[in-house]
Amino acid sequence: MEIYIPTRGRVFQETWSSLPKEIQEKVKLVIPWDSDCVRQSGQVLRTPPEIDGIGPTRQWIIERVNYGRYDKPTKVVMLDDDLVFATRREDEPTKFRNSTPEDITILFSDIEHYLDNFAHVGVTTREGGNRDTAHTVVNTRLLRILAYRADVLRDRNIRFDRMELMEDFDVTLQLLEQGYPNVKINWIVHNQRSSNAPGGCSTYRTIEKQGEAANRLEQLHPQFVAVVEKQTKTAWNGKARKDVRISWKNAIDSAPAIAVLDNGTEPGHAQEGPGATEAVE
Repeated sequence: MEIYIPTRGRVFQETWSSLPKEIQEKVKLVIPWDSDCVRQSGQVLRTPPEIDGIGPTRQWIIERVNYGRYDKPTKVVMLDDDLVFATRREDEPTKFRNSTPEDITILFSDIEHYLDNFAHVGVTTREGGNRDTAHTVVNTRLLRILAYRADVLRDRNIRFDRMELMEDFDVTLQLLEQGYPNVKINWIVHNQRSSNAPGGCSTYRTIEKQGEAANRLEQLHPQFVAVVEKQTKTAWNGKARKDVRISWKNAIDSAPAIAVLDNGTEPGHAQEGPGATEAVE
């Protein structure tokens, strides 16, 4: 399994610093071709000059991972660069403690394990993470920590670069609509220091582009996406912005068949019958 942190305009990498050393050694930091802002050690990859923005960067990562190999699962994790981790407390599951290095190591082991059977895997956000204390949740929103079977995305022509923003939601919906369930790990959560902080997508994401992306996502998935207006608390100087309301489970229920991953020579095939919303033990 390959681990990537796309980053832009941020000298300090919060996510990389939050990871235990054995995970740091596996991470590839992905920066724009003309950037020199990364100070942490580790492998640094520069995107080609024609790659600009997070959607094309994610697509470039998917295309370079073990390209052309379908003889075994091709697993990739992409993490936002400003994350910290917390673990659900055993004595009070609606509350959290700071994650230990061992917790985070187990998390990445879990992600790799779930990618044997799911084409996309995520981790719960701390915001709202107290509402459901189940070990995992299926067929829901994934963000900030995005794990995929790159072989499935390439085989099904599911791409990140058809949207400038909200590209992660677009890919999740494409996978669900084609019958690929997802699973979200829920015993550990992630958070970011602040939304739309300097650097990253904030260098080009404006409230207008946010609105355009919301409209575009609704156009691409009209059955499952509705544009709504939200009042922000801290980002965008408190201005109202366009956002989306998404029916994730309706998307998987609309699929003509449920895809079952093949861990042999095929990237996956569809199988008739129930199973899209079964719980994960």
